[in-house]
Amino acid sequence: MKTDPASQKPASQPYKTDFRHHGNRRKRNHDYRAPWKYHITISKHPSASDFSTLVIKELTPAGVTVSLSPLGCIIEKEIKDFNTHHPKIAVLDHIVMPDHIHMLIQVRERLSKPVGTALGGLKTGISQIWREYIGNPDARVFDTGFNDKIIYSFRLLKDVSQYIRQNPYRLAVRRCRPDFFRKTRDLEIAGRKIQAYGNLFLFRNPFKTPLIVHRADSEQVFNDKKEACLTTAINGGVVVSAFISPREKEILKEVEAIGGRVIKIHHQPFGDRDKPALHDFERCAAGQLLLLSPADYATQPSCEHPTRAQCLDMNALATTLCTQPPDTDNLPKNKSVIYLS
Repeated sequence: MKTDPASQKPASQPYKTDFRHHGNRRKRNHDYRAPWKYHITISKHPSASDFSTLVIKELTPAGVTVSLSPLGCIIEKEIKDFNTHHPKIAVLDHIVMPDHIHMLIQVRERLSKPVGTALGGLKTGISQIWREYIGNPDARVFDTGFNDKIIYSFRLLKDVSQYIRQNPYRLAVRRCRPDFFRKTRDLEIAGRKIQAYGNLFLFRNPFKTPLIVHRADSEQVFNDKKEACLTTAINGGVVVSAFISPREKEILKEVEAIGGRVIKIHHQPFGDRDKPALHDFERCAAGQLLLLSPADYATQPSCEHPTRAQCLDMNALATTLCTQPPDTDNLPKNKSVIYLS
């Protein structure tokens, strides 16, 4: 190992220099042997039978459960026995969905190997048991790899646990109301590619009001903008904005409180597995929300807060959507390209 001549101490080395993405979310240089909490998603192989089926008594979080298939029962048992085989790793929560598994795990002590090794062993063990059960040595159960998200805070831990427990309900809502949860990456608006998630029918609404609050706006100007947005919402129109500033967010809360419809522009692109948080999910379920993100933002450095250039760009997009109504006369239900006149 190289040393720092000044201190004669070993120079710091990245945890994993041969990092490869493999389509899964591995955080570069994160120590996957150290004590951390993770949200793990493991997907079903396309050729495998479903792990479970939805049981819908009523469309509420408590009214939707899963019924495990024979394969799902094997998965459930092995997850419950996971801590026995790996005493340094605890399964805090989990759910066996029809085509994937969610697990909330905690590495309690430093591991000799990355946590992915234990998860790989779980997948291998389940696959072996299933192959013996059905008498097919070539049967596949899981897709390659897994998806992980690192849990950094107690608040996020609670959110992830709730997300896992309500996963059957969220899937049931999406199946019952598919038009309110449509995702597309190839919308074309004014010659620009846009990602979208939510109720695409909000594009058809002819009554849209852009919301852009500037720092220099007087209290009277701000109140006029708020009144215009609330009037639009009350009368069934759509408020369009990036909702960046605190005062824009203040108006958003009032619009949502009266069940208003919103097109919300975001500065971060949507990942393949990204789903709206619970609040936005409920808004989507009611058909009241459409999330947008310019596709070219995916080529820009990821950051928690938008840059000034992105703020100006998103505000301009909000104005474009309202001042140049889409031509929806020939827009079929499943069309993903919208041309603005």
